[in-house]
Amino acid sequence: MSTNAETLQTAPVASDYVQLRKQLREAGLFKKHQGFPIAHFLVCCAMIAASVTLVFVTDLLWVQLLNAAFMAFAFGQLCFVFHDAGHYQIFPRAVLNTIAGYTCTLLLGSSFRWWRDQHNTHHKHPNHEDLDPDVSIPFLAFTEAQARDKRGLQRLFVRNQAIALFPIWTLTALNMRLLTQVRYFLTHDFRKVWLDALLFVVHMALYLWLLFSQLPLLTAMLFIVVHQLCWGFYLASVFAPNHYGMDMFSDEDRPDFLHMQILGSRNLKSHPITDLWYGGLNYQIEHHLFPTLQRSKLPRARKIVRQFCLDNGIRHHETGVFESYLEIYRHMRSISQYARA
Repeated sequence: MSTNAETLQTAPVASDYVQLRKQLREAGLFKKHQGFPIAHFLVCCAMIAASVTLVFVTDLLWVQLLNAAFMAFAFGQLCFVFHDAGHYQIFPRAVLNTIAGYTCTLLLGSSFRWWRDQHNTHHKHPNHEDLDPDVSIPFLAFTEAQARDKRGLQRLFVRNQAIALFPIWTLTALNMRLLTQVRYFLTHDFRKVWLDALLFVVHMALYLWLLFSQLPLLTAMLFIVVHQLCWGFYLASVFAPNHYGMDMFSDEDRPDFLHMQILGSRNLKSHPITDLWYGGLNYQIEHHLFPTLQRSKLPRARKIVRQFCLDNGIRHHETGVFESYLEIYRHMRSISQYARA
């Protein structure tokens, strides 16, 4: 999708964002309640504990492969707590959110500091072809300019990215932890990242010890493969519909904050299963407008934001789950033609 120039010409000024925020505040949506996020965290811990217990109980291959997929789902759910803590959604005090984030770092082996740095940059520059790290991926192109700039193997990959996109989602967790985060530790002041690095090492040591001490070698190796690939696919399946295939921006056509967040984001139609699977990120427009808003408040926020968009002639794009993946496929295929030129 391209930026709608007509929409931008009728854009509300910054004060309209303030008024929109005021509506949510008057509805009491910014008040923080810890019941749901704490309960969700405890459920995630219980799922992980059950999966770990099963490793001790049996070494049957088929049972452990199913267990690996179950652990991937549990890790994915815990990632939502990790994400919410990074936005200071859970507790009123920043220090408590930070403690929650580092607790998730130990359980997931994913750096909380790295996540906050990268994700805050994404929220500041969503879908900006040069500044958003989520659309600055070596082997993918989201705009014509990105596709034409690719060379060698990257260009060859982009030519077929519409087909290759979904299989490479399985590598998301491996890339996020073993490549991106390790590089982050090595390129930043160790005095600032030592805690993240320490918790990462402790997690990996416990993870590998658990599997290789309790399971036969082949079973342990297959467990790791299934767990990491399923976890990676789960993460990518959640994050991709948020922005892929939506409006892209550059310095020349960057709109105001309000339009940038709305036009660059996609909502998925609400359903109890959808809300569970996507951890509330299916309300992506509202989340990007108000990232500190708790997940449980997003459905009510959606009604207010959607009405605001209707009143002001702004596109509030919402679609079904499968339709979102089809939109992503079509967008990636349309961009890939520029790598063939």
